[in-house]
Amino acid sequence: MPIEDLLKLITSALEDMKGKDIVQLDVRGLSNVTDYMVIATGTSNRHVKSLADEVSFQAKQNGVVIAMNKPTKIVAGTNLIFGRAKHGMR
Repeated sequence: MPIEDLLKLITSALEDMKGKDIVQLDVRGLSNVTDYMVIATGTSNRHVKSLADEVSFQAKQNGVVIAMNKPTKIVAGTNLIFGRAKHGMR
């Protein structure tokens, strides 16, 4: 799947599940691990889990494997971060 389509898929899934503050970050040239990151905020731990589950489900339905599906707690809230590994990285 082209990266642009993957970004749309992830963003749409987050929007459909009412994710907040959705941001696509282009980190090409800044990261050796990924080219893009999509960050969203959930309103509760349960909401963040639902966001992660929906993105994973949509990805699998489209033949994409998400290497890490783990919500990360950050001081004042809970953010969900997904990245796509660069070619050759495991």
